[in-house]
Amino acid sequence: MNANHILQLSGILQQNLGLIPHEIQLKKMSGGAIQENWLVQSEDFALVLRKNAESSVEASSDREQEFLLLDRLYHFGIKVPEPLYFEKSPNFLNSDFFIMKKIDGVTEGHKLVRITEEEKRKKITQDIGRQLALIHAIQSDEVLEKLLPKPDKDQYLEKKLTVFLEQLDHLKRQRPILEYAIQWMFNNLPKVDDLVLVHGDYRIGNIMINGDQISGILDWEFTQWGDRR
Repeated sequence: MNANHILQLSGILQQNLGLIPHEIQLKKMSGGAIQENWLVQSEDFALVLRKNAESSVEASSDREQEFLLLDRLYHFGIKVPEPLYFEKSPNFLNSDFFIMKKIDGVTEGHKLVRITEEEKRKKITQDIGRQLALIHAIQSDEVLEKLLPKPDKDQYLEKKLTVFLEQLDHLKRQRPILEYAIQWMFNNLPKVDDLVLVHGDYRIGNIMINGDQISGILDWEFTQWGDRR
């Protein structure tokens, strides 16, 4: 981003969020293979701007959908960054983007595995499970179902496997073991008891840890209704 971007962004922060920016600093954050995250920092605040990356993944949600999803999850008490502002393209970034509060913590697995205190490890593990249970406890919600249409429970797994086969057909190389595995799953479909909200990529790397608990769950672009298992 350049000086003009900073000027435009300063106006947005002042007009829409009531912030008085002084010497904004922008820094592209690490990660973000699918979306770009920028740290927007001043002496009075720290925010994150999330926009489309140059490449995209078909299964990924768009930024407006992700913003509205975060807003609803925040309402439910799920530990997500508080979403503050969304703007649709065309704009000065030539991309849909949204702004959220920055959360502090660590996501890198190689750092988290070095935690040696048994009680701290236990509390982190419990909080990871607790937050996952809260997400999966959302079995229906009018707002979320408008954002993410809920599929037919009885056809859910079969349709998922059909998509996987179609994706394999588009690959240049044959994957016989994967094809065999998917066919085996077609022949051994378990019964789906209910469809719940699933993160879609719930793992270390998308979970921010601060101290002995989760400070935020990140990257909700693959969220969908699915089998909790």
